Amino acid sequence: MKQLTRSLSMLLLVVSLNSSAAPVYLSCTLHFAGKEVHWDLALDEQGGRITMAADSVPPFVEPARFWVDKVQWGVNDAYTISRTDLSLTYVISPGKVERGQCKLKEEPRRKF
Repeated sequence: MKQLTRSLSMLLLVVSLNSSAAPVYLSCTLHFAGKEVHWDLALDEQGGRITMAADSVPPFVEPARFWVDKVQWGVNDAYTISRTDLSLTYVISPGKVERGQCKLKEEPRRKF
């Protein structure tokens, strides 16, 4: 029984290591209060989080939920990005929705 448990544990470890994926980088524009706001996003599906950097706002990290067709984050999942057309939706309150669009961005090249 110990051997079976150890074998299953090793199998799960190998599967989890092989399923790791690099973050996906997006450049998004949201139409908010009559202005365009630009965001750079890093979506880390394995870590269950999103890193956001907006115009004049330092980067911050939030937990995110990754679905087959969308990614959601924020209070009451206020923000949604479609995984099919990269549209961005921000639900401010019931009946008040702002929309935007994202595009894929190359992974940043780092020196260290």
